[in-house]
Amino acid sequence: MARDVYIGGQRFRIDGQLLFGQGGEAEVYDLRPLIPGQALALKLWKPPDHPDFQGNDEAARRNRAAAELRLKEYGMKIPVFPSTLPERVIAPVGLVTGRTGGVIGYTMKLLEHSVQMRQLALRAFRESSGIDHAALMKIFQDLHLTVGRVHHEGVVIGDFNYMNVLVRGAEAHLIDADSMQFGSFRCHTFHPRFVDPLVCDPQQRSPVQSQPHSADSDWYAFGLMLFECLMYVSLYGGVYDPKDATKRMPPDSRPLKRVSVFDREVIYPKKAMPLSYLPREVVDFYSAVVDSKRNLRGEFPPQLMELLLAHAEGRHWDPSTHITAAMRQEVIRGALRTRRIFQVSNGTIVRAALEPGPTAKMLRVVYHKDGYLRREDDSIVLSTELNPALKYRTCGTRTLVGFGSQLAIFEGTTRTSGQPELLNVDLFQGNRSVFDSNGEHYYWLDDGRLYRNDSIGRRLIGSVLRNQTLFWVGPRFGFGFYRIPHSQSETSVAANATAPVASAGLSVGFVFDAKSGTINDRVALPPLRGELLDARVYFSSNRAWVFVTLNSNGSITNQCFSVTPHGNVSAVRSTAENDGSWLGTIYGKCAATVPNAAGEPTHRLFAATDSGLVAIDDINGSLQESVRYPDTEDAIGADAELFYAASSDATSPHSIYVVSRREVWLVSF
Repeated sequence: MARDVYIGGQRFRIDGQLLFGQGGEAEVYDLRPLIPGQALALKLWKPPDHPDFQGNDEAARRNRAAAELRLKEYGMKIPVFPSTLPERVIAPVGLVTGRTGGVIGYTMKLLEHSVQMRQLALRAFRESSGIDHAALMKIFQDLHLTVGRVHHEGVVIGDFNYMNVLVRGAEAHLIDADSMQFGSFRCHTFHPRFVDPLVCDPQQRSPVQSQPHSADSDWYAFGLMLFECLMYVSLYGGVYDPKDATKRMPPDSRPLKRVSVFDREVIYPKKAMPLSYLPREVVDFYSAVVDSKRNLRGEFPPQLMELLLAHAEGRHWDPSTHITAAMRQEVIRGALRTRRIFQVSNGTIVRAALEPGPTAKMLRVVYHKDGYLRREDDSIVLSTELNPALKYRTCGTRTLVGFGSQLAIFEGTTRTSGQPELLNVDLFQGNRSVFDSNGEHYYWLDDGRLYRNDSIGRRLIGSVLRNQTLFWVGPRFGFGFYRIPHSQSETSVAANATAPVASAGLSVGFVFDAKSGTINDRVALPPLRGELLDARVYFSSNRAWVFVTLNSNGSITNQCFSVTPHGNVSAVRSTAENDGSWLGTIYGKCAATVPNAAGEPTHRLFAATDSGLVAIDDINGSLQESVRYPDTEDAIGADAELFYAASSDATSPHSIYVVSRREVWLVSF
C-alpha cells in the first residue's frame, strides 16, 4: 500500500509509480518529483509482510525472519555509516523513518543514465553500445581504484557482484552500500555466482556462508566479474558433462568443487571469447585462483590490469567478425543453404526488423558507422556516437531513436526529413524508454497512456501504470505487463486513473489488437517473483513468446510462457540461466506458425543453441522440443537476432534471417 515516510522530519507519501528499481531486500524510488532540485533516490527495505515474502514454506519463513532482522540491524547501522568512503560509493545521505520513528530506509544520490555491470557481460549489448575491451578495462580500472579505497577505510563490500555495480561512461559506482561490512556490522548476504568458496561451508552442495566476508573475498569477486565481462562466460560457466556420471553436480556446486571453464570436461560455450584470447599470465592467475590447493587470493594484480588494457588496445579479437568457413560464401550442404545479403565493414548493426513491404516482407537495418546512424540503403539518419542509453526501432522508412524520456522520429534521411518529430515517452523504472513498432505503426507510452500513431495524429489504446510498464508489439497484436509495487495501493491506482485496479505486489498482463487498438488487461500471468533483469518477446501472428530473466536472492532464472492474441497464457517453463538449454538464454530466437507433419498449423519457436537450431512447439499448453537441426550449428550463433521468413522451396521449407553485429545472412533449411 502507499506509505508515509519521514525525511528530515518532513512527511512524504511514496507512490508506487515512483519506483526506480528493486532487489531481493529493498525497493528504490525516485524522489525528484517530491523534492525538486535534488537528484535523490529513496531506498526502502522490504518489511516482513511484503508480497515477495508471503507463503508457508521454509524459504518464505526464512525471508520474513531475515527482513525483520534487517530492519532492526540496519536501523542501528545506517546512522553510523562511514562518511569517508570514495565518491563512487552510493552511500546513505539521510535517514528515512516510518510513522513510529524507526529507521526504514535512507536517501542517496540518484545515478542517471547508467547501466548495470551485468549488461557488460552480454556480447550483444556490448557490441551495440560501442564498449570494446579497451573501454571495458578502463571501467574496471576505475572500479579497482574504488575497491582499494573502500578497503583503506576499513570497510568490506561483502555482497560484491555485478548487479551491485552501476556503470556510467568509464565510471563504476557501487550501490547497495547498506550491506557493506564495517566495525561490528557483518554482511550476511552474498551472490552464489560471486561468493568466495573459502567463506562457504565446503560440505554443502550449494554455497552456504560460514565465514565473514573479507578484502580477499572482495577481490575474488572482482576477478570473477572481470573474467565474465571479458570472456562473455562465467569462470565457472559452460556445461559440465563428465564421463563419470557420479561426478555430475548442480551448477552452484561447481565453485565449491573448483570445476571451472579450464576443466577438460566442461563444454565451453561458442558465444564466449576463446580462452586463447587471454595472455598466458592472466590464465596462470585465474588457474591459481580456482586451484583448491593454491587458492590464490589478494588484490587483483595491477600489472595484470595494465597487461589486459595493452592487450585490448592491440590484438583485439572481436567475436562479431569470427565467421566460420560455412558462412564465408554461399553454401549448400544437404538441405541447408546460407547466403549473405548484407554486410557492414567497420561498423555495427544496432537494430534489424522484418517488416511489411509493398509486395513482400522487407528486412530493415539500422547500423552505425563513422559517427553516423545509417539505414540499409546506406542513407544517413543521424550524426551520433554509439551509446548504451539509446534505443532504436524502424517503421518502414522511419527511424525511431529513444533517449531517456524523449523519442525522436526521423522521416527518411537527414537530407529529406528535416527536424525529427519529438514525443515524450515513459521510462520503465527510470531507465528504459518505452516504445515499439511493428513496421506499420509505432506505439509509445506517455504518462501511463498507450498510444499508436494514426493518420490524424495519435490514437489512445488504453491506460497502464506509469513508469512501471513494458510492452512489445507484433504484426497482429501486442503484449505488455506491469508490476504493482508494494507501496502502490488499490485506492491510489484507481484514483490515478492510469491503470486497472490490482493487488499490490502482483504482475498485471495485457494484450491489445495492433490494428483496432482494443485492449484486454485481464491476462493471467504466471508468478514473476524477484528482480526483473531482462525481458524479450518474440511474435508470430498467433502467439507472443514471452521471456523474462529474474533474480531471486542471487539465483537467476529464465522463464518462458506463450500468450495468445486473446490473452490466454498457454504454456510456462523455466530454467537456470546459462544451463546450456534453449531456455538458458533469452536471446537468439524467432517465432512462426508452421504446418506440422500432418499439415496442421503449429505454434513454433526456433531457438539457437551451440549445437544448432532447436524447434519448440506449443502443444496443448506444453512447450515441447520437437525438432533439432544439427546442420545449422555453424551457421547460426546463439546470440544472433533471428527473423523467420516464409520459404517456397520444398527441400528447404524454413528460411531465417540471421543478424550479427556486422552481417545479415539468409539461412534456409
